[in-house]
Amino acid sequence: MENCLICCSKNWYSKRTIEEKISNYKFFLIKNKKQLNIKFLKSINPKFIFFPHWNWKVPKDIFLKYNCILFHTSDLPKGRGGSPIQNLIINNKKTSPVCAIQMIEEIDAGPEYGRKNISLEGNITEVFERIQLAIDHLICIILKKKKKALPQKGKITYFKRRVESDSQIMPDENIIKIYNKIRCVDGLDYQKSFIDYGINRLEFSNAKKYKTYIKSEVTIAKKKKYEEIQILKKLNKNKHNFFFIRMSSKKDLIKESYNLFVNRPQDYRISSCKKLDFDRHKFFVKNHPYRFWYLLKLKKSLKASIYFKLDNSVGINLNSFNDNLLRNIIYLILDVVKPLPKIDSIRPDFFTINLSIKNKLYKKTLGSIGLKKIQEVYALK
Repeated sequence: MENCLICCSKNWYSKRTIEEKISNYKFFLIKNKKQLNIKFLKSINPKFIFFPHWNWKVPKDIFLKYNCILFHTSDLPKGRGGSPIQNLIINNKKTSPVCAIQMIEEIDAGPEYGRKNISLEGNITEVFERIQLAIDHLICIILKKKKKALPQKGKITYFKRRVESDSQIMPDENIIKIYNKIRCVDGLDYQKSFIDYGINRLEFSNAKKYKTYIKSEVTIAKKKKYEEIQILKKLNKNKHNFFFIRMSSKKDLIKESYNLFVNRPQDYRISSCKKLDFDRHKFFVKNHPYRFWYLLKLKKSLKASIYFKLDNSVGINLNSFNDNLLRNIIYLILDVVKPLPKIDSIRPDFFTINLSIKNKLYKKTLGSIGLKKIQEVYALK
């Protein structure tokens, strides 16, 4: 009896079905990167290594020595690259082939053993159930018919791997796009489609589309701080000895930020209260609407409060003006923090800073580093 190895880093694939269909091969299943090593492969000597879903790059010495076959859901050579299933659903495709291809160094470019069409209807869990059946069908063909792989033919296109922010529902999207956004990540360990509203996140699941509307379950919870924490780590790896602290409801941070605010020149303020008492400031900190908010210290001394809003505007409030400090802060945040995607008529795809017309020192610094003034704002009162 010959051996086959199946490598799948997600839990949607089970080897039970293929074991029931093919009795003259012994199937091994591994789920993590460390298990896929030459020592283990030598011990089982697999005739084929199948990859239904694998999150890591396979070492070259493995796919050159062993017959490695991966499965990719798209009409190859169209749709090579990351997140093919989600990209197809977002593009409103109703069906797609699951292709069995030889693993080579170029991503998703190997010769093809065969393909099996599946429906892309339903949520991602239902789609993966169909992909499992298609993969088992293709494995049977490869093992029983010993089919030769043929080169891919046609126009090559690529998908971009999706990230968490791609699951955010935007105000200008129609119900078909929203429905597809919800169902393409509704299952397994994917970040569910969401809308951020202030400090809260609304996550959508179990969507059903009707003619003119969608019905969906919604979970409302406080936003996770993973992205903010990751950015904080990157900000603190700087050459200026800046120490950034994520703003929170800790007493000392509320007190320090309040002192910074009351000491800020009145002429520099735009929308904030002229007379803000401590309790109102404390309430604002606990319920702030910002995307990110950090305090910056240098040699244990508070130097600035920096916040990023959902419209991609940035506030940099210095304890006392310092041209060099302001420059270095701007250069650092532009290097580390990325603006949110553009929404027409709502926010640009770049950061902006709003200044009081009396804030001449900031204006001079911003102009000297090449930042352009793009608009003027007038109070209608």
